[in-house]
Formats: sequence, structure tokens, C-alpha cells
Amino acid sequence: MRNSVIRYLLIFICSCLLSIMLFFIYMTHGRDHLGAISLHGDKHWYRTYDDKFNQQAQDRDIFYHHIGRSIDEAKKADIIILGHSMVLFGLRNDLIEAFEKKYHIKIYNLATAGDGSGEFIRRVIKRWGLHPKLWIINADDHGGSFFSVSLDDFGNFGKSSAPNVVAYSRLNAYLNVWGRNILWRLGDFSHQIYQFLGEPELFLHPISHVFRNIKNGNWDLSQNCYYMNPGLPIKVLRDQNCHATGDEVIESLYYRDDIGGDILLMLIPHSEYCPKRLSELADNLGVESMLFQPKPSYFTIDQSHLNKKGAIAFTKDFLNALEKTQAFKRVINNNTLSKKINLPFNFCFSNKTKARLFVRLMNQISTNDITLNPGESIKKVGERYAVLCWDDQAYSSRNCPHVIAQQRLKC
Repeated sequence: MRNSVIRYLLIFICSCLLSIMLFFIYMTHGRDHLGAISLHGDKHWYRTYDDKFNQQAQDRDIFYHHIGRSIDEAKKADIIILGHSMVLFGLRNDLIEAFEKKYHIKIYNLATAGDGSGEFIRRVIKRWGLHPKLWIINADDHGGSFFSVSLDDFGNFGKSSAPNVVAYSRLNAYLNVWGRNILWRLGDFSHQIYQFLGEPELFLHPISHVFRNIKNGNWDLSQNCYYMNPGLPIKVLRDQNCHATGDEVIESLYYRDDIGGDILLMLIPHSEYCPKRLSELADNLGVESMLFQPKPSYFTIDQSHLNKKGAIAFTKDFLNALEKTQAFKRVINNNTLSKKINLPFNFCFSNKTKARLFVRLMNQISTNDITLNPGESIKKVGERYAVLCWDDQAYSSRNCPHVIAQQRLKC
């Protein structure tokens, strides 16, 4: 009798859990990932951060283990921005989207909060083969150099920190993401109960919810009370006679060569920023940099992260500076050129053997690690053979060494 009761009780509990799971799946159907919490019903956003019970974030699991559509969207980007939380606080989604429409480009913000270095992002880039036309790197050294090869938990994210996320399986990542969404939904429900009862809420914390845009990676911080508060202007505390170290230069060169492509450095102003260091890194890398001096309009939460008012002012300056760089002009020129070409081409040869020899030569003298595939890059055009560096949709620098791109001959 006792065994029968226990058996029926277990069946009842399992049935209840299964029913809750199915209801949960039904209620979140069509959203980015299982249990995703949207922003005001907009399924293009998911809740990525909540510290009501403990400090946890979804970004690292979603990026590293390719959960949802975020990585697929990043692969489509012309420009990818790298950095940590200063970039997520400092760039306004509405202004970035307007800039994208103006130039008919796609920008993706791949920054991750709580990582002192860019090592975790580098692993995401290599794991999923991200190759935009331009990388914009906020090469900060607050909490550690961006180019450091160490995985850290500078933001104290515990279970969702970079060292943990890269160590466990994709199934584990799915369960963690789902578990956080369940916990956060329970927190929302308890909040509503306490509001209804008019009682003070347990575990109340002044910072609430942060959402991330699936299509462009930007954060929405409208539900973060610190972000919405007036804030204070930046007061630079660091001695400005600061320089890039030899180790940092070597690590930056490795980072550049490993991710490949065109790079543009930037530095969001804060109390410990060092523009001279950024200039030295840019010179050693042979790339452009965007330097921004602290302004009275750059209001901050904590002398490091910009608030809403500061982010609006900085994003405008950032976009104005970006469109003046040669790196950005190359992105725009390449996009425009690809739209004007009906038949992509570069060099033309009378027979396929010569075309193959040319491809082999280009691969030998190419200054990057990317090589042309003869099967994909040689096309017959009439009676001649063309070595291609463009496709019908968009120019792709990763499919063509720069030496070829300098000359475009029509068959």
C-alpha cells in the first residue's frame, strides 16, 4: 500500500513538472531561446542580466555555445564592436540603428560585461568563424588589458563567468540559460505578488533587468535605475603619462593576426583611461584609432560606465568620428562597389591552368592567413576564366588577399 502511494505520488509530481515544462515551452514559442524573457513583448530582445537573487548573465552561454540567433546575426555584420560593459553602457541602440539605415550596413555589438580581457570574445570569434569587414575594439585596460590572453571573472559573475562557460558542454549551457529564465520569471511573479499585497519585497535590489537585442547585440538599460539617474561628469584620476607595455604590444599583435581583418581601435573615456597608451598600440598594430576626450556631457554612473544622458552624447561623437575614418570608408566603398557589379571579377585568363597558377601565386604572397579556394574563386566567363574576389551580395575581404583587390579587370 505504501509503495503504491509513493508510486502514484511520483507519477503525479512528474506529470505536474511535465505540464509546467510544456506550458513554459508554449508560452515562449517563437522567442530566441527556451524561456527567453522579451522586452515589452518584443521578441527581438531577451533578458540577459538580472541580479535580484544573484548576479547572473546569459550572454556568455548564448555566444560561446551558439544558443538562439545571436551568433547568426553577428555573422551577417559588416562591423563588429568588441569590448566589455563600458561599450554596452556607452552605445545607444536607437542612434546605432539610425546610423545603420543611413549607410545600409549592419553593426553588431559583441561586447561582454564582466570580462577584463578580450580573450573570451576571441574564443567566440574563432569558434564560430566571425569575419566582419571591420572590427572596432575598445582597447581598454580597466581591470586588465583587453588583449590579455587570460580568462577572468572581473565582474564576479560566478557560475556564468567566462572560465566556467568555456569548460562545460552545450547541454549544460542550455540548462543554465533555461534555469536562469525560470528563476527570473519566478522573481517577476514574486514582485507582482508583493506589489499586490503592498508589502516590502524580499531580495529587493536597486539594479533590475537588462535586455539584449538579438539582431545587433546592443543593450537596453531602461530598467536600470542607475543608468536612468542624472549621474556625474568624468573626473580623470590616472596619471596621463601612461604607456603600453611590451607584453601588451605583443599580445595585441597576436590578437590582430588571430582574428584577421581590418581593425579600428577606440577608447571610451572614464576615470582611469589612457589615450597615449591607445595611440601607441594603434601605431604598433598599424591601424587607426578614435580618441575621445572627456566632456561635461559624458555623465557616468560610477566614473566608468556612462548613464543614459552620457551614452547619448558619446554615441553621437562616436558615430561622427567613425564615419571620418579610412577604415569605415573602406567598408562603405566596398559595399557600394559590390552593388554596382553585375558580374564579379578581378583578373581574367585565357585558360583555367593559368588561372589556377595565379591563385596559387596569390596564396603564396598573401599577407594574411586566408587563402583562395580555386574551386570557388575561379569562374568561366565566356571563353575566359575569372578569378573572383566578390560575390553578388557583398564584398568579402576574407575571400580575397588585398593585393588582388587593388586591381579589377573585366573579362
